[in-house]
Amino acid sequence: LGDGSDGDVTLYKHRHIDFCVAVKTQKDDSAHARLTILREIESLRTIGRHPHVASMLTECPDFQSWVTKGPAIFFQVADLGDVATYQWKWAVQQNERDMPQQLPEITLWKFFRDMALALDHIHNRLGTCYLHQDFKPQNILARTPPGHLGDGLPTEPIFQLTDFARLASYPPPRDQPASIEFAGTWMYAAPAAERVAPFLPSVDMYSLGATIQALALNYQPIESRKSFMRALRAAGLPCPKSERNCDNQVWRRHRRVVYRPLSATREELTVLWDVEDHEHVRHHRPYSTLLDLWYEQLLLSDPKKRIASVDLAKYLVPMIDMQLPVARIEFQVNSAFYKAESIR
Repeated sequence: LGDGSDGDVTLYKHRHIDFCVAVKTQKDDSAHARLTILREIESLRTIGRHPHVASMLTECPDFQSWVTKGPAIFFQVADLGDVATYQWKWAVQQNERDMPQQLPEITLWKFFRDMALALDHIHNRLGTCYLHQDFKPQNILARTPPGHLGDGLPTEPIFQLTDFARLASYPPPRDQPASIEFAGTWMYAAPAAERVAPFLPSVDMYSLGATIQALALNYQPIESRKSFMRALRAAGLPCPKSERNCDNQVWRRHRRVVYRPLSATREELTVLWDVEDHEHVRHHRPYSTLLDLWYEQLLLSDPKKRIASVDLAKYLVPMIDMQLPVARIEFQVNSAFYKAESIR
């Protein structure tokens, strides 16, 4: 089902009954790989169960996988995959239907709501504040909600945060040295000044903002290759030999996450907001200014001014719960209008 630096996830099906589980195992036989899985098991025990956290079904200390034998974590299978996969499936489905490929606003509101509650849970509801430290589309699962009707993908999946291998408490215990190295994914990382210990809950909020931008625009939430090279040259710093080199591991980590308004038009994004006019952006339709307003609070450069998960849970989530019925009607109306325009 997937693989990463923390381990591999494989689908297993029971031999006699139609039951599947997702099993996460260590990547190799090294002591570090084993310790990573054991640490995640402990983190999942700490977090417990929550509707928007991918909880552990059980664990096994000596599971024999295809690659190695060691600790393993068993999860419920997410039928829609991770959020990046769900986004891709949505684009394929809409392309086949000759409909807009970008995610509808109702989906972004639902994602915003579910992840606000997930982060509020680990930040504020466990007695100790915990940081996820690797918030990104690949670490969020999507499931079909109960009672979903229709032959297509749901516009309001149940989203669940997963992959807690980097979970850390804040502030760290006195007898435990704080991690001094940033361990997340650079493309969704907070500004460089926040990527040094001690890490704050605000880094998760910034990554939530970067993830929402990636889902809304279907575009990397970092500065473009041209802007990156231009800034390095202007500062008299070493520069990649070509734009293609900007994507390798050496240079990619230095490309900053940048704010881009979701309510901007395609033309504004390409002219004013450092977006290259590629295939996905050509189909972009502006989202609402209300969504833009809340999303913007996540990408404020000052971590002290950046909105916290406790405030999202208190103010944003109730507002979204009231907005969703209206958003469902708007989605149906907009879909009907688009079909009518296509016929004309």
